[in-house]
Amino acid sequence: MKTQYPHKIYDFIHDINPLGTATKVKNRIRKAIKNLNSYNDLACKQFLNYLQKTNNITESEILIGHGSTDLLKKILKVSKTKKVLIPFPIHNRYNILAEKWGIEIIPFSAGVFFDKVYNLEWLKKNCDKAELIILPNPHNVTGKIIDKDQWDELVWFSKEKKKIIIVDESLLDYLDIASEINKIRSSDYLLILRTFSTFYGLAGMPFGYLIGSKYIISYIQSDLGCDFYSVPYLAYIASKTALKDKHFKKRTMEFIKKEKAYIVERLKSCGSINVIDTGCNFLLLKVCLDDIELKDGLKKRNVLVDVYNTQEGLFIRFPIQKHKYNAYFVKTLKSLTDKKDV
Repeated sequence: MKTQYPHKIYDFIHDINPLGTATKVKNRIRKAIKNLNSYNDLACKQFLNYLQKTNNITESEILIGHGSTDLLKKILKVSKTKKVLIPFPIHNRYNILAEKWGIEIIPFSAGVFFDKVYNLEWLKKNCDKAELIILPNPHNVTGKIIDKDQWDELVWFSKEKKKIIIVDESLLDYLDIASEINKIRSSDYLLILRTFSTFYGLAGMPFGYLIGSKYIISYIQSDLGCDFYSVPYLAYIASKTALKDKHFKKRTMEFIKKEKAYIVERLKSCGSINVIDTGCNFLLLKVCLDDIELKDGLKKRNVLVDVYNTQEGLFIRFPIQKHKYNAYFVKTLKSLTDKKDV
């Protein structure tokens, strides 16, 4: 008997840009296809030159990889890490990675759940509990960010404790703040992780990069033998075009703002749902439902979404998708909670 699969899955797990891949990027890829029969090293050099120019860094401070997850794996392998500190709540992406590599995650509190900025006091006092620290900026569940003053704290105690700190900026492009890339020159233990899979909609062409001091980048490269030409040249073409397309960011931010307003309006009459805007590409929905009841209800309606059961309550992480997906999710959630509100 054949296994029956649902005809339609509504995926709210990933943070892929709801607008998809930018038109300029797709057009550039089409033009570049004619060169698939060559290695075309020029594309790599042009991308690196653009990255260096726009971020005021050198080639020796860049490490290229097949997406942010691939780069995280490389760092974990090089550092021989057994324990990692990550701020609570832990995004499932890290849980999956840790389970696969046999690594223990030590969650830590980064302040009041709904604060917009990290509180690093616990981390500074307890960072010896693990060999490595991953600090999402913004946090991929609460939306917390690293304040400008806190960057100096990170630099100081990464050097003082000789702890590698990976600042995961996979979602930073959804915010109107700049990365503090210049800080990597102040510590040989600080790494900044970027990807083109989420905001730029290039998940089907995994490509990411690390920025760090010459010392730590050289150390990782010497151990793994990484080189710039391990990534297909089409990825360089697409990524450089994506970085240069400033209008795409404006369109994305406008779309997300509009969809958030729609969702808030549709859910405001539901007494058992509290909508929290993280300021990022996702909302947090605090729901007064039983954990199992909620997950089963969503699963029956073919909705995939991350649910977090915390001391502050039960939360749904709701990344903004295409309008028809958002509308279906809201309708589904209302049907589950309306029974509760009756």
